[in-house]
Amino acid sequence: MTSNHESDLNSALQFELEAALGEIVRKGSYEAVFLFTEEGLILAQHNRRHLLSEQRSTEFALLMNRLKKLIRSFGGLSRLKEIVMEDEYGKKLIFRFVPFMNQISVLVAVVPPRKSYRGLTHGFVQKLAQLEWSDSDSSV
Repeated sequence: MTSNHESDLNSALQFELEAALGEIVRKGSYEAVFLFTEEGLILAQHNRRHLLSEQRSTEFALLMNRLKKLIRSFGGLSRLKEIVMEDEYGKKLIFRFVPFMNQISVLVAVVPPRKSYRGLTHGFVQKLAQLEWSDSDSSV
């Protein structure tokens, strides 16, 4: 059973995550951004156009985690950072693997053609590190 303090911390963290994802969507004109645990549970989302259902995006996150493991073994890569899929029109699906809350979480972004994504996703990864640091300070 969680305490009220722990529940408040989780709510505050959820709010911060959703706000940070909303900022990415606005600044980058992204269609959607999701953050998942490595088990495929959604931590936060900002799905502006309701492009993907939560179930579908969870399936993608789990699939990318499996694909990441296959790619690592096939290519001899030590730690895979991201997978990018792009269609013939330049629309991208970005899967970024980021450490958060003692696991590797998956940031999924749907990026329209001719839009950059690396600066915004890097900024979000830095924000995650700040949130995790402040969350660990609060729980002590």
